[in-house]
Amino acid sequence: MDNIIVEVKFNNEKPTKYDYKHVDCILDNGKIETFHYHINNPMPTETEMIGLTWEAVCELCKKMFYDAIKSR
Repeated sequence: MDNIIVEVKFNNEKPTKYDYKHVDCILDNGKIETFHYHINNPMPTETEMIGLTWEAVCELCKKMFYDAIKSR
């Protein structure tokens, strides 16, 4: 197993007091990795995350965040 993301679940709850939410990434080995993010930060879509490894998703999120900063 390559620890590939096979399912993504964005939480539907109201953001926390500090505007944070989370997304659960279910890997092909059954493990669940959780990514916490601020609601104003860009996030990849479910389609963009499925098929990637957890590490690749973390790098994609980081790239999206820094790209958003550079574009301001």
